[in-house]
Amino acid sequence: MARTVRDSKLGTRQGRLDSKHVKTGKRYFKAIQDGLALCYRRSSDGFGTWSVRIRQADGRYVLERLGSADDTASANGQTVLTFAQAQRKAQERLQAVERAGE
Repeated sequence: MARTVRDSKLGTRQGRLDSKHVKTGKRYFKAIQDGLALCYRRSSDGFGTWSVRIRQADGRYVLERLGSADDTASANGQTVLTFAQAQRKAQERLQAVERAGE
């Protein structure tokens, strides 16, 4: 498994909540590896969500929701994820797509 990528704006709960650069409704992408990026988007309710963007063989991208960010609730590793957990889940999703030949 690839190592965890760091990001000062997205990497911690406090970094996401305090950052003046993270605006409600806007998507922020952090490349994890070639063809794979993690997406953070803050809702109008004040918490964020994690999604994964995967580049397919034909060059198009697919965006899939992974879960909520741990902005207001404690992470449980399934539905509420830290930045590191979201990265691991994104990499697992990429491996599943590659195994299925999608």
